[in-house]
Amino acid sequence: MAALDNISNNCAVPSSILITSILGVVAALIAIWGVVTQRSVARRRATLDLISALERDRDVIEARRKFIALVKAPGGLAPYADADKEPTHEAQSIRLILNEFELIAIGIQRGIVDYELYKRWNRSGAIMV
Repeated sequence: MAALDNISNNCAVPSSILITSILGVVAALIAIWGVVTQRSVARRRATLDLISALERDRDVIEARRKFIALVKAPGGLAPYADADKEPTHEAQSIRLILNEFELIAIGIQRGIVDYELYKRWNRSGAIMV
């Protein structure tokens, strides 16, 4: 009888260690999932903040309109690459928009800006009345 009690006591210790280990792994997985989810939410929030700031900035809005007009014009943007065109309003608008795209590209590369959200916003169109 004493031998049976000794065997059951020895089996109880490994099962409690096993259960504790399983619970520890589950807790770690939940913590990792929480961090990944929070990072994704933060990236989307940063993207929305960036889009909102760009939509409110009158200089960016005007530069974007000028940039689009210049892209569609005969000759495109190439004539504004000359050194004598550097101080023009058109060249400044081009630089502003290209710098904006570069900033966004770096943000996407670094995981700060959410590519899919930005792509959906950038491809969407709105009719201005």
